[in-house]
Amino acid sequence: MNQQMMEIVSNELIASKTYRMVLKGDVSCYDRPGKFMNIAIEGKYLRRPISVSDVYDDKAVIIYKTVGEGTKWLSEQPVGKKLDVLNGLGNGFDVSKEYPLIVAGGLGVAPVYGLAKQLDNPIVVLGFRSQEDMFLIDEFEKISSSLYVCTNDGSYGERGFVTDVMVEEGLLDMNYYCCGPLVMMKQVRNLSNGEGEISLEERMACGLGVCLGCAVKTAASPNEAPKYWHVCKGGPVFQAKEVEI
Repeated sequence: MNQQMMEIVSNELIASKTYRMVLKGDVSCYDRPGKFMNIAIEGKYLRRPISVSDVYDDKAVIIYKTVGEGTKWLSEQPVGKKLDVLNGLGNGFDVSKEYPLIVAGGLGVAPVYGLAKQLDNPIVVLGFRSQEDMFLIDEFEKISSSLYVCTNDGSYGERGFVTDVMVEEGLLDMNYYCCGPLVMMKQVRNLSNGEGEISLEERMACGLGVCLGCAVKTAASPNEAPKYWHVCKGGPVFQAKEVEI
């Protein structure tokens, strides 16, 4: 982890209420895809945790959606502005396992892009609400020869959910990486016969395991007392079967 002032290189709208920001600085602490940064927001006490989508040269790419005052402020910041950033937080995906399948939905598509770049032609299943919410499709097409895109309303690709694609394409026995809405990841885990890693989306206020606001219960046997991980420290990436979702 490091704290630094990072300069905005670009900040552009790429889908409905969805922005892609490139930040320049020391990115050496991003040794695994799936880690996140915590960005200080002017006038706000709590930082905003945002997954890093990609890293190259001295640049870190984040993709975020304007859902509140903090992200709205972020979307309004100009090129050249410097942001106070805590970098390289959390634990990312284990690329040494080289799982052949990536399943992601909504904003969860962002952190698996950097993951996909480090794998050898993975099978990728992406889900969005509608065509206007889609992003990074062209980029994933350059990485994977087996890319499936579905939308809830059928405005692009298959109509339905990522789990529908997994069933139809016979992907249920594959080991996988997964990121997206909690209900989606739960369905993927419950349907799949393979091992998996999931990236949880929680409000990680401090990013250091101090505030204890992002606790998630571990999967324990009926006779064991419940135990908890803090998503910002133990995760955000976990073995799919080791946490209760």
